[in-house]
Amino acid sequence: ALGTTGIAHTRWATHGGVTEANAHPHFSTERVAVVHNGIIENYVNLKAQLKEQGYTFTSDTDTETIAHTVHEELKSGKTLLDAVQ
Repeated sequence: ALGTTGIAHTRWATHGGVTEANAHPHFSTERVAVVHNGIIENYVNLKAQLKEQGYTFTSDTDTETIAHTVHEELKSGKTLLDAVQ
């Protein structure tokens, strides 16, 4: 089922080209969607770790690592608040 809470915002990515695939929001399954304004300096390392955990990336952005990281934390039983801290 799709989520029940959302905040609307769209933007182009800082990393990667100006493409539809790189436009926010970014998703991890149907459970987590993320839009963020900023730069994740260590996203290359995070992306590699998440790929090892089985996550598939559909963009070239750093933001997609946030969606998958939050999803991983939720899978471990954390609340949304704990997962994003």
